[in-house]
Amino acid sequence: MLRIDLTKSLNITQMEKYQDAIFVCDDAKHIAKVNDLQVDAKVLFRRGTANACLSNYEEAIDDLQIAQSFLPKDNSIANKLKEIKRLHEAKRKREMKVYSKMFDHDLK
Repeated sequence: MLRIDLTKSLNITQMEKYQDAIFVCDDAKHIAKVNDLQVDAKVLFRRGTANACLSNYEEAIDDLQIAQSFLPKDNSIANKLKEIKRLHEAKRKREMKVYSKMFDHDLK
């Protein structure tokens, strides 16, 4: 059942149904009764990827950091984490620029 959910989460993500993929990953985490770090990391990686596609960068970073703690030598997790941190920082800078313009406009 767990393998089916992992495959399903990948397929749903590829279909760009990211919220559904997050729900499937959440279910997979609850189903997993064995303490298999590789499976847990895979679920967290997929959920983090789906969250990033929805611009939920903080949740994605949290998931990927936990996944990385399970598999610290996994390059795909490290690369995805770096990419999402970069996207999160770019989003934060854009928001700061917009807010600064809003407040600057109010002062004039």
